[in-house]
Amino acid sequence: MKISLNDFRNYERYGDILMIEKNFKYWSIGEVEISSHSFSNHIFPQLIELYNLIETYYETIQMRYLKEFSDFSQKRYRDLILYNKPFLTLVIDDMPSNYKNTISLLKNFTNIYTINRVRTENEDYSYIIQGEYSKYIDEESSTCYINDNILIIDYPNIIGLNENEIDTVIFKDVEVKIHKQFQKIKQKNIFKDVLFYFLDGRINNGRYYAKRIENKLIINK
Repeated sequence: MKISLNDFRNYERYGDILMIEKNFKYWSIGEVEISSHSFSNHIFPQLIELYNLIETYYETIQMRYLKEFSDFSQKRYRDLILYNKPFLTLVIDDMPSNYKNTISLLKNFTNIYTINRVRTENEDYSYIIQGEYSKYIDEESSTCYINDNILIIDYPNIIGLNENEIDTVIFKDVEVKIHKQFQKIKQKNIFKDVLFYFLDGRINNGRYYAKRIENKLIINK
């Protein structure tokens, strides 16, 4: 089953695979390619298109995946998809040698896995998965933003908020109590559950990086 990622175009655009981290820390929409395809004319433009669609329509994408996959009714699947933005991942058999100098650019917006198939002595196939190019997903921090005493965390599962509670946010020398909230918000004729935290005190609006230390959230620019 394929899920459309775009709302406004005259054609449907799909990701090739859905990837879920085994401990439910994050999920990713994947583009599967082979290194013989043109990187500049095919692979790179598709990655840019997918990234822009995910960033623009991630809330709609979340609801579509929840609707189409019945297994996501289980709480751990549902909470992962519903409250965490998806990442983008490139799955490819090899990075073309003449494009390896672009890896630092790619890692700004996509995770990269190389997968090679090999035949065993028993004539079976096995797959070698390498993630040495993958530095995009930081499994210790999440981006977040504050707007008018409301804190929204983009990837709460990555910093363990699916299993742990927090009651304080700290920025530099400012320490503020926070309260976890859920609210249904209507978006494009559908109601979506939103997880956010209400701040008792004032921290400047803007985007931050967040790490959890026990029951405290440490945020930095």
